[in-house]
Amino acid sequence: MIETTSAKELAKKEDSVYYTKAAIGVAIMLFFRYLPAPAPITPVGMAVLGMFFGMVFLWTFVDLVWPTIAGIILFSFIASSVYPNLPPSPGIYTSFSQAMGSWLVMNLIGLLLLCELLNEVGTIRRIALWFITRETAKNSAWGFTFMFLLSTFCLGLFLNVTTAVVLLFAFSKEIFALANMTPEDKWTRMITVGITFICIITFAATPFCHDLPILFMGIYSGITGVPINWFAYMSIGVPLAFAIWIVFVLFARFVINPDVSKLKHIDFDKIEGMRPGPMGGKEKFVVISTIVLFAAWVVPGFLSVIAPTAAITNWFNSITMSMPLLAAVLLFGVVRIDGKPVLDIAEASGKIKWVVIWFLAGIMLIASATGAPTTGISAWVSAAITPLVQDLSPYAFITILSILSIIMTNIANNVPVGIVLITVGVPISQQMGIDPFITAVAISFGANLAYCIPPAFIPIGICYADPFGGGRNTFRWGVFTMIASIAVCALLLYRISVIFA
Repeated sequence: MIETTSAKELAKKEDSVYYTKAAIGVAIMLFFRYLPAPAPITPVGMAVLGMFFGMVFLWTFVDLVWPTIAGIILFSFIASSVYPNLPPSPGIYTSFSQAMGSWLVMNLIGLLLLCELLNEVGTIRRIALWFITRETAKNSAWGFTFMFLLSTFCLGLFLNVTTAVVLLFAFSKEIFALANMTPEDKWTRMITVGITFICIITFAATPFCHDLPILFMGIYSGITGVPINWFAYMSIGVPLAFAIWIVFVLFARFVINPDVSKLKHIDFDKIEGMRPGPMGGKEKFVVISTIVLFAAWVVPGFLSVIAPTAAITNWFNSITMSMPLLAAVLLFGVVRIDGKPVLDIAEASGKIKWVVIWFLAGIMLIASATGAPTTGISAWVSAAITPLVQDLSPYAFITILSILSIIMTNIANNVPVGIVLITVGVPISQQMGIDPFITAVAISFGANLAYCIPPAFIPIGICYADPFGGGRNTFRWGVFTMIASIAVCALLLYRISVIFA
């Protein structure tokens, strides 16, 4: 009876805290608009900022889904003021279309379905096990560690960051069990935190299943009217990510320096037994089709370098990355192997994380509104920042924005940091005669390097909560990785950018 009463009291206390936080978030959304608006922010701009701050608060401390629904409802009352030039329609329709109707939401659904399929056919597990069964991994404990972290880097370039962290956490725990290691072993904590950080670093480097780089560069494209050159983006992002990865590996080896003696007795025969059998027809079809899909995303950027005015270049740009992605999903849904569709879209849709989709929908609702001229938000931020950067050299301008985005994203949430800095930084760079693409890449890459606190990025919260990770290790090692990222970007980002942009 005492235990039951205590449980009820604890639940009641948790409910009280929950409702308090929810009330604070909703109050911000409703009443922030009544604060005095600094020029040139308009009254409707203050309403948008209130929704922006309130939803970020609720996403961070309460829930990732219902705040978006609340935002859609509340935004419907100001939709016509934010978008006065849209065809007349009920505000709730405009609000919902601005959220769920975004091309980014459509892309994310397709990318999550693709990740689910790659996991289902065993390709992700096959790749991870290939790395840690090489001779380098078998020869020494640190060789094994190096190859494990390298496999994380390679997989992270192509997987949704949350999906990658969850899958690799589960896989790593199988390895920990084989090595008879527990959360008390420093090596397991280092690997868990390392998986998180490396997946975040690679998330910033490519568009493959990575929604926020696509979002931030989509804002750039909307401002400039220029198609995104993903080949150039990755030519900058991947080398930067690899450089940060190298620094982290050296940090792990010589500073964290955990005891790896238990790895010397790991049974590689058991690890070999974890590998899937030979590739079947279904897996081969999925892998080949995915490679073709990735090529379709990269080819336009490559063609823009060697044949920028060619008809095929213009055609690829016109279909965007969405057409090949949806065509791939359609192909997987139509083609049948062994009497079943390669991708059962209905079944797979039940497995994907719709919470991420609702979260992105809320982001898009606010992202487009903050950039609308009727709000005055971009003009206000631009007026505040321009005097600070207008006399800087291109190198200094790009470097400062990159460093600013990294610092801000580690004390705030990466989404608003990227949205605000891209929305403001790109027009300023255009005024200064600096390549806006380089500006957008610098901000997009930096704004996604959130390592320190859970509100900054979902994977950090997952790592804090995992018994093999924990808040203390994640924060301490996150501060180092943030500093390392700043140093790498300051030294290399602009120099690489002027070569490939």
